Amino acid sequence: MTKKRKIYVAVSWALVLACMGVIFYMSSAGGEESAEMSNSLIQRIFELTGLNISSFVIRKLAHFCEFAGLALLITNAVFASFESKKSTVVAFFGTCIYAAGDEIHQIFSDGRACQIRDMLIDCSGALSGVAVAYFIILLYKKHIERNTRYGNS
Repeated sequence: MTKKRKIYVAVSWALVLACMGVIFYMSSAGGEESAEMSNSLIQRIFELTGLNISSFVIRKLAHFCEFAGLALLITNAVFASFESKKSTVVAFFGTCIYAAGDEIHQIFSDGRACQIRDMLIDCSGALSGVAVAYFIILLYKKHIERNTRYGNS
């Protein structure tokens, strides 16, 4: 493995850990603090667009997006490390396991609860994230194949 690739792999895994840390931090917020963050975001969206979105929608969309991003990052890190065809499968199940742990973690945050619905939303986000990553990997492989075929590097 080249030095450049080693750096890429290290940065990829660092981004995975950073994303996990952000999710953990946000799940550690108490119910009131979490509601305040959601309401602040709703107010900002309203100021920018005039759209009035409910707190419920914002919170569920946040769950979906957090775990879609995490799955995308894990897929990238696994693929960069091992170039495995199973990187999307590993990323999906790894993200879903983290989602379950995140919901359990919320039991210990004041005013928060463990909700199966949220875990299912998280896993739906993970599925979307790995789907996007899968297509990016396909494009990358086609690019490499084309460059190899025509002698470009």
